[in-house]
Parts: sequence; C-alpha cells; structure tokens
Amino acid sequence: MEKSTYKCIRVISYNGCPTVTQGQHADLTCELIETDELIQISWQKSTRGYRANHNFFLITLTYGPSHVKGRGDRVDFIGNTTALVGSVRLGDVSLTEGVYTCIFTVFASGPYKTKIHLTVQIAVETLPVDAEGQESILATCTAATAKPPAVQWSTASARQPLSLITSTNTTLNPDDTATVRGHLKGEPSRVMHQQEVQCLVNHTTLSQQKAVPYELDVHYLPNSVKIIIHESAPQAPAFQCLVDANPPPTEFTWKRLNRSNLSETGALLELVKVGPDFSGLYSCEVSNPYGAASGFL
Repeated sequence: MEKSTYKCIRVISYNGCPTVTQGQHADLTCELIETDELIQISWQKSTRGYRANHNFFLITLTYGPSHVKGRGDRVDFIGNTTALVGSVRLGDVSLTEGVYTCIFTVFASGPYKTKIHLTVQIAVETLPVDAEGQESILATCTAATAKPPAVQWSTASARQPLSLITSTNTTLNPDDTATVRGHLKGEPSRVMHQQEVQCLVNHTTLSQQKAVPYELDVHYLPNSVKIIIHESAPQAPAFQCLVDANPPPTEFTWKRLNRSNLSETGALLELVKVGPDFSGLYSCEVSNPYGAASGFL
C-alpha cells in the first residue's frame, strides 16, 4: 500500500497586530503555505461602527487586483500571486481601527484565512517654542475619519496648573473624510517644559476615549549654573558643571581666576592632582543657541 502524504494548508501573517500613526501607510501581510492551486485572494474589513465583514479588495489570477466599494488608490497590492503572498498596503490610514481578514480561495478545498488587528495612533504635531516668545501654538493633535471626531486637550496630568487655551478647526477632505485639528495655545515659559498634557479623542468608531500623552518642549537659555565637587578618585577630585537649559549646552568653558582658560571643554573638569597651585576661584561658562551663563566655585 502506498503511503499518503498530506499537506497542511494554512495562512500566516508576519504582522498580526500592527500599529501605525494616523496619516501614514499600513502594510498588512499574509502568505499561503503548502499549496499551488490558488484561485483568488480577497480582503475584508470589520470595524466597531460596521462590525459585519465586507470585501474591499480582490486579487484574481486573471484580472489582477481590483477595488471593491471604492477605496480607490488608498489600497495597493504589494504581494505576489505566484509566490502566494497576498499582502496589501493601506495608504493614509484614518482614525478608524478594525480587523482585516486576508482570504485565500483554493481550488477544491475552499477558503483559508487569517485576521490582522490594526491599531491606529493619533498624530501629535509640535515644534519647540521659545520661552521668551509670545502666545503661540504649543502642540497640535490631528484626527481624521469619515465623521468628524471630537478632539480636545487636557492638562490634568501636568505637575502644576498651566494657563493654556485650546481651539479646534475642521477641514473637509476630497475623499469625504474630515480632519479635525486641536491646538493647545499659551505663552511658553520654563515651568512648562516637560509638563505632560493629553490629547483626548472621542469617536463612534472607538470603543473608548483615546488619550495620547505628550510632554511640552520649551526652549530657553542656560539658567542656574552650579559647580559641584565630583570625587572621581580620593586623590584627584573633579569639578562638575550642572545647568538647567533646553536644549542642553553645546559648549563648556572652564576658567580659573587670573589664569588662562583650562583645556577641558566638557561638563567635568578633572584635576590631575591637588595642591596649592590648584587653589583659586573656578568658573564654568555654558552656552546653547539661546544664550550663555556662568557659575563659580
């Protein structure tokens, strides 16, 4: 009796739970294993707002890829039917998250499928602001989907109260989606730097409110320069220059009163030995693109 050989036909995905930022593209991968009798590949989608699976993309061996119910150029086939790879790329992903199903229809044995859970992150756009500047936009949170989402900012997680205001504007896009931008405004100051705020987004397609944390980035000149003794070795102590500045200092200049500049250009001044010749008043001058300041010991 001849021994029978059975093939285990299955579909695999290399990124079963991808996460992308809204507005970017998302690659959904799937591959059919152990067969060469492919008829077609189809893609389905299910979201919270529309739970029933519905086809949106189809690839046949005869006609190639085609769009169903009009996603247009927002879906591209990046697979290879000969290699049994059915991967697609979703362009300009919106706020709507969902479960995407890749289905291979195989001659005689039927369909084989795998599910891919796509998570979409909210985009927070920002540029560093100058602490000496006037009222400006500190951060912008952007969300886009078929129906305008509700976008707002919260300062409840900040270390201390912040005097900030918010505003929103909505843009209707050619593809019938709406983009909502929530702006966080205020007069920047040093105390705002690294304070945490949150962008809050609500929409019918989300199972719960999305909260996106963000740390404010405020630039300012060096402040509160201090020199401390950093004992790297018992016989050879070192001086360390500490400073509050954003961005961090790019230059350190060490001096000893009535003497020429010292050669060290970093935050740590190491003394080769300690003796009468090393006594005196030391200074550390630091600078960044916004200004300079000095500390003494």
